[in-house]
Amino acid sequence: MFEMQPYILLHKWKDMLLYAGILCFIFMIFGCSGVNKPAQNISRDSNLTEVERGLGIEIQAIRLSAGGYILDFRYKAIDPNKANILFSREIQPYLLHEATGRVITVPATTKIGPLRNTTNQPVAGKIYFMLFGNAGKLVKAGDKVTVIFGDYRMEHLTVE
Repeated sequence: MFEMQPYILLHKWKDMLLYAGILCFIFMIFGCSGVNKPAQNISRDSNLTEVERGLGIEIQAIRLSAGGYILDFRYKAIDPNKANILFSREIQPYLLHEATGRVITVPATTKIGPLRNTTNQPVAGKIYFMLFGNAGKLVKAGDKVTVIFGDYRMEHLTVE
């Protein structure tokens, strides 16, 4: 019986480390995303403004976050009725790295779920996010990407 106690303590220690790691990951994602810059800092094509109007959003930024392993896409809801489609759980967004043609998705964890906002009704003026996994740090600052959501393509966004 005396030999089992270290095993039980080690097992509890591993569980505590796992939960601490998950909390650190969450704080890193939401704490390292930086301060929002005005939308004018994103270089865009003229057709993107039409896409923004069609989706009822204003793109704020797409930035590297979490040491370059996450792409943090931020947008402001302008027209909540139109923007509601961005919160649909049925449509999965993805990001296209224009230089390589590589597709990057929104990770979904078992405890947290997809790393994007999925609300029932967006609020006008509120800034929302989608986090894309950047395994191997494929996408670098200055690269051009396209965010694709259903039939909508937000093209030629420059990663900050």
